[in-house]
Amino acid sequence: MTLEQFITDFMEEVRNDAHIQNDLPKSVFLEKMSDQLQNMEYIFNPTIFEFFKPGTNNRIMKFDMFAFDETDKSLVLLINDFQDVDSPETLTNSDIIQMSSRMLNFLEEVYKGSIYKFIDPSQPEYLLARDLQDKLTKDFIDSNKDERIEKIKLFIITNKKLSKMVKTTKLDDFVGKRVELNVWDIERIYAVINSGRDKEPIEIDFENLNGDGLAYLKAEFNKSEDYEAYLSIIPGKVLSDIYWEHGSKLLEGNVRAFLSYKGKVNKGIRKTIKEEPSKFFTYNNGIACTAKEIEFSSDKRFIKKIIDLQIINGGQTTASLTSSWKVDKATLEDIYVPMKITVIKSNNYDDMIQNISRFANSQNKVTEADLFSNHPFHRTIEKLSREVLAPPMPGEFHGTYWYYERSRGKYQQLKFKLDSTSKVKQFEKKYPKNQVLSKEDLAKYLMAGIYLRPDWVSKGKAHNMTEFAKRIDTQWVKDRTIFNEKYFKDAVAFALLYKYVDYLVAHSEWYQKGGVKLNIVPYTISKLMYLIPKGYTIDFNRIWREQRIYDSFKFDVDKIAQSADRFINNSQGVIPTEKAKKEQSWEEFKKIPYELSKPFLNDLISIDLQQSEIDIAKKSVKLDEKISLEVEIYNLARTENGKYWERLAQEGLIRGIITSNEADILRNTISELGKDSPKRIPSESQYKIAWNVRKKLEDSGVLV
Repeated sequence: MTLEQFITDFMEEVRNDAHIQNDLPKSVFLEKMSDQLQNMEYIFNPTIFEFFKPGTNNRIMKFDMFAFDETDKSLVLLINDFQDVDSPETLTNSDIIQMSSRMLNFLEEVYKGSIYKFIDPSQPEYLLARDLQDKLTKDFIDSNKDERIEKIKLFIITNKKLSKMVKTTKLDDFVGKRVELNVWDIERIYAVINSGRDKEPIEIDFENLNGDGLAYLKAEFNKSEDYEAYLSIIPGKVLSDIYWEHGSKLLEGNVRAFLSYKGKVNKGIRKTIKEEPSKFFTYNNGIACTAKEIEFSSDKRFIKKIIDLQIINGGQTTASLTSSWKVDKATLEDIYVPMKITVIKSNNYDDMIQNISRFANSQNKVTEADLFSNHPFHRTIEKLSREVLAPPMPGEFHGTYWYYERSRGKYQQLKFKLDSTSKVKQFEKKYPKNQVLSKEDLAKYLMAGIYLRPDWVSKGKAHNMTEFAKRIDTQWVKDRTIFNEKYFKDAVAFALLYKYVDYLVAHSEWYQKGGVKLNIVPYTISKLMYLIPKGYTIDFNRIWREQRIYDSFKFDVDKIAQSADRFINNSQGVIPTEKAKKEQSWEEFKKIPYELSKPFLNDLISIDLQQSEIDIAKKSVKLDEKISLEVEIYNLARTENGKYWERLAQEGLIRGIITSNEADILRNTISELGKDSPKRIPSESQYKIAWNVRKKLEDSGVLV
């Protein structure tokens, strides 16, 4: 897809969504870009907050969104520069300076305390200003309660094209805090999506940071087509500077999530840096990194540049170095850090990074939930989304699919590969745009609808996904057969419910544009589901069959949503969006009396009927798994000239891992499957024994 085609499609999509949502294209663009920047991990848990006011000497203060990044102690402010035109205008250097200044004008007034002359104490911006002033002026007190702002990230999002005359976007520090400016124009958006990658690669120039670069040792082993490996030692100050420059973008997603939600800056690491810096190399395990490419010096003695550097183990070490430099004023001169670099050459670049991340972090208290992006749950849902055909919409003759994005941005990337408009339309007819389910969206729908935790949904995509992951992993270990066709259809029903409530709120007369809809919607859904009488549930089959929410929902959704709006906005001295994130708030909202309408109650069905369908679906999964297991065992028996299972029997006996009875079953029964005319077929229990033997050997390090 060319840039011109992309711009045309993008603008058409924005306008169509604006029409459906009864909103302005500019607001839709802001929401879309908010999602895009979150998906690329540039922004975490943002709050749309449109602010425009004159300040001291009539200087304009303006921003449209704010966010905090706990990992690198940064504040994000964003301005939306959308123009509803078909042909993109040009974003000039003066435009960039003006918009950056407007965001910094606000921060200056906040820092000085003069902001309160221009805002009303009853308005949400007053609460935000008070919170920001505290964070901007606060000194380090305790690593467990460190709410300082150390860095300011300014974002400009626009559907304009950045002028070729703009050479740099560097800004001066603000009150001693680094200011980073990110400009996302339409060409940059297109380039990332067209690349097929989740985000832009980070390039580190070690010649600029460390003179000649990094000395290294290449790991020489049997040739691998998938990767190369290097060992190096990186000066602590260089590693700290890299982290200070790039922040949490440097951390692979799983590591960032683990640092942000599970741990604080390591006190032991900081103590070593302060008291015994020369022993840091000895005490610390170092960092493990991945890269897309490495460039070497002309004499091949030094690493000159690393392209797409990601830290997949050692994020806490890295963050602690920067914290010690900023907080403890440590020079880091005697600090050296062991560094392992894996250069990935495989086509499955992102999957390999995730696998390396999983195993590199296995020595830490990192669970499958922490590494949820690798979880087999996603493959299961993805498989179901490609197999389960949704009923045709009214007036249509063909069914459609709900496309589950196991890999971020996959839907858009597949469209980009299509070489004609007709093929794109064919693809969209089979997989409509409004039926794309991202991992984060699914977590949002189910945390509100099944687990009844709107407070977690209100915390934002990353936090919510972490909590969702815990619940899914627990259920997977307990009984993974629950994740079946029935589960998928019910998940789609919750997706439809979420979209329905979102639409009703946006189009309600009582809702003020720019309100806390992102919080109202999950609170409404959770309260609705919470109020359903014991023994009953909504008719999921009907919702799936009709691919819409039936009419008896409307009255109660409207009333509960109004109640949620009043409750969240009555924030009693805190920012409303912050109130919505608290579990106590959800507990209080649950207690507000409300009686469901008779039409809604009359459309409920017995939970026993629902359970019987779940049981049938679970039995189907068990049968499918049994068949898949037997097919896999049969296929393995046909490998290694029919000697596969005999080899495993021999390995198991030599190592004392399996019994003679297990070895006999492998040799005399399972191995028969490798022959064209087997004399005997294994029983169900023998199939299970063979698979358990294979797992025991694998766990013991035998190559299976």
